[in-house]
Amino acid sequence: MDDEDITRLYLWATGSCFRCARSRVETTSLNQIDTPAGVRYDVRACRACVIDLEYERMRRADRLGTRYVPGGLGS
Repeated sequence: MDDEDITRLYLWATGSCFRCARSRVETTSLNQIDTPAGVRYDVRACRACVIDLEYERMRRADRLGTRYVPGGLGS
């Protein structure tokens, strides 16, 4: 599976990346956080950061001897 195949597993919309701080780029929602004030924020990552995070998941699965299944960020 290549990078393009991995990015097809996510839904993309313009936003800001929590990881690299780029703004107005294509991002995917990884999760949501609620602040003590009761405001809900979407935690989003850009394509480059999603690929980096997926490769880290792949390396972790390899270290643990488990099966890597792409597309699981945020779940």
